[in-house]
Amino acid sequence: MDRLIALLSAQPAEILLALLSQPLFSLAVAALVAIVWRLASRRSAAGGSDLPTTALDETVRARYRPEMIAVRVGAIAVVVSLVLENLTATLTPPDSDAVSWWRYATPLLAGAVSLLALVCLVALRGSSAPRRPVPLAGRRTWATFGTRADLTGAGLAALALTLTAIAAGLASSPDPRGRYVWLEVPIQNASVDPLRPWFFGWAYGVPVLISLAALLVVGVATLHCSAARPFIAPETLRVERNQRSTVASGILRIATGATMLSLAAAWRFIAESGTTTALSIEGDGTYEVAWRYAEFATAAGWGAPAIEVCAFLLLFFATGIRTTRRRSAPLAQQDAEDPLLSLTESER
Repeated sequence: MDRLIALLSAQPAEILLALLSQPLFSLAVAALVAIVWRLASRRSAAGGSDLPTTALDETVRARYRPEMIAVRVGAIAVVVSLVLENLTATLTPPDSDAVSWWRYATPLLAGAVSLLALVCLVALRGSSAPRRPVPLAGRRTWATFGTRADLTGAGLAALALTLTAIAAGLASSPDPRGRYVWLEVPIQNASVDPLRPWFFGWAYGVPVLISLAALLVVGVATLHCSAARPFIAPETLRVERNQRSTVASGILRIATGATMLSLAAAWRFIAESGTTTALSIEGDGTYEVAWRYAEFATAAGWGAPAIEVCAFLLLFFATGIRTTRRRSAPLAQQDAEDPLLSLTESER
């Protein structure tokens, strides 16, 4: 009741700041954007003509359908894990002395478990015995079917989280128990002990980096396991490539979305600790507080909601909300550019 009264009496700017500090608000914004995007995609695709499919194409798609479902379930699992963690943290009285690193590693661990289930599915289902050999130049690796944009996005997200954890760890200080969970902020022009707010130090960063490493290892293994399987026949090559590209895109978006959610949580934590500007001591007045990287902490606080919205959108896209049927013109162009599909039957 007190929170409700305080919210009703707050200024619009204060209400907006309070909403931006909640990951669930970012989730609501992303859901609204995804719905609008989907409606716009349907309208733009209404006038197109679908490429007719054969019974063989449908058979190939049916074979990959369990993997598509696993990708969608994995993306949803990452979102649900973050929602449950936030609701639990809100409803459960916090332990002021606990290093709750799992709050920042939950999306990463959920993504790793989801992709681990997918790679087990791919491995247990095995590979279809090729009806006829498909001559392909080179060896297919984990990067074969991922688009450049998805691969770059995953790499940048992992790099940003790694640099954030390292930089925050180097800026942190140990508490009396030796845990790097403090940020020492000096008091300007006063002989007062530094201010020591709770901070995203090594005690948080190391478990997050370990979780990130686990996610990357499982993600690469899943991509490689999916790409290394033989194709069924030359005539199924195009459909199989499309299906594997879709699976690879979903894998990379799950990994990127989970990493960005952890990055946003870390940035929000850093902003809460590093933007304090004053310290009031009863009977002694108010002292100015200045951390030399306060500008970066402020920028991180504003960037966290934007990163969260983008992360949720990636996870929504991984569930297929952005999927549109391929049109005949682009597909015909793809066939024309594929040297294998242009071979004659005798050349095959």
